[in-house]
Amino acid sequence: IPADVQLIEHGELPFVAGVLLSDVAGSTELLKAGRKVLGRCLSQNFDTDGTPRAEVIERLPLWLAPLIRASLIAQRFDVKLWTIDQERTLMSAVERAIPLCRPDGKGSLSNGLSVEPLPVLVAAAELFHLPEISPEGGYLHSVKRVVSGQPAKRIRNGGISTMPSNQSDWARF
Repeated sequence: IPADVQLIEHGELPFVAGVLLSDVAGSTELLKAGRKVLGRCLSQNFDTDGTPRAEVIERLPLWLAPLIRASLIAQRFDVKLWTIDQERTLMSAVERAIPLCRPDGKGSLSNGLSVEPLPVLVAAAELFHLPEISPEGGYLHSVKRVVSGQPAKRIRNGGISTMPSNQSDWARF
């Protein structure tokens, strides 16, 4: 069973069940167990600056999806999921993942895996209120337009545009 599937089974599902069944006895233990697995996943697979471990790049959307879905549930039900540092790491991971989405909406460095990262990245950008005037937000908006059949819209940010780059010895990326 792939590790990202285990993340859903042992992290996201218990957390969501604990939130949704909060009036049922034992739900607090589910919530805590899910929170612990989600937090451990974040710390083991993403550098403190959000750089994903090289081994998860191929399936990055599948790793981010349960983290983002659990975050949306936590936000909707006003339940604390992340520490401040964990939330910052997840937000940075999203910012690092956006440039790994090709202009056609498919994932780069995915070795042909057909999972499209665009839906999870759009949900994450909305979750973290990523502005369209930021380099990542502007690029994501442009990719969304191209995928929907509209022409790409160039957003001027008033500065010099550079290619995004990232390096992490810890993540081997």
